[in-house]
This record gives sequence, C-alpha cells and structure tokens, in this order.
Amino acid sequence: MGLTVKTGYALRALLELAKAQKNGVRWMAVKQILSVQPMPRDFLEKILGELRAAGIVRSSRGRNGGYALAKSAGRITVKSVVDVLEKPLRMLRCVVSEECPRFGDCAVKFIWYRVNDVINRELSKLTLKDLMEMERKMKEGKKR
Repeated sequence: MGLTVKTGYALRALLELAKAQKNGVRWMAVKQILSVQPMPRDFLEKILGELRAAGIVRSSRGRNGGYALAKSAGRITVKSVVDVLEKPLRMLRCVVSEECPRFGDCAVKFIWYRVNDVINRELSKLTLKDLMEMERKMKEGKKR
C-alpha cells in the first residue's frame, strides 16, 4: 500500500510535538518523545531529521533544545508527512510508470488511479490538529 511503520512513528512523534506546542512547550527532546511514544531512538532521530529537512519540524541544540513543529498543527497535513517519508505513495507501479506493457489499454489501472486519488485526498484533509482532537475524544470515551 505504501504506508510503513516509519510514517506511523512520525505521526506519533508529531502528535506529541503538536500537544507540546498547544501547551506552550517550546522544545521537546527526543527522550521526552520516547517517554510517551516508545519506538527505536535511532529510527526516531532519522525520521525527525527527514522531517526537519522538509520543513515540518525545526530543531535546536543544547540543554534546553529539542524539536518543535515548524508551523501550527492545523497547517501540517498527514499527506505532507506521508509525501516526505513514503516517496511516492502509490498502490502499484502502473499508477506512476509507463513501464507496464499494457499501460495504454488497461482498464484495471483506472481502479488503482481512483483508489490512489481517494487516499491522497483523504490524507490531505487530515491535520495534526485533527489527530489531537481524535486522541482527545478517544481518551474521553475511555473515561466514561
């Protein structure tokens, strides 16, 4: 399908940065992220490096440094994260390539085009702010 554990880890880390931003916390260290979202440290650091290079997060060195969102949670879409980490999100090779010998006359490929389009449109609609709201509602539901 094109989505991997890498994107899942990234979204979990970004969710923590979004919550920190909402609570007025300027920087969040990798250690702090890992304390609430367990995952391999080296992998998280690699992911954060890719997100920093893409302008989704920013970083600061030093004792009080760490990572922060580069823009508001409402302006970072799930699709923007997927596009950075899953290059490109495509279901089948025929959606992105003309290498298929049946490229010009295959009706089945149009199913994959449509499914791919729907997935991309839905991912474009969801933001980190939406994820925070989903998490809040899920936690409220557990308290009842």
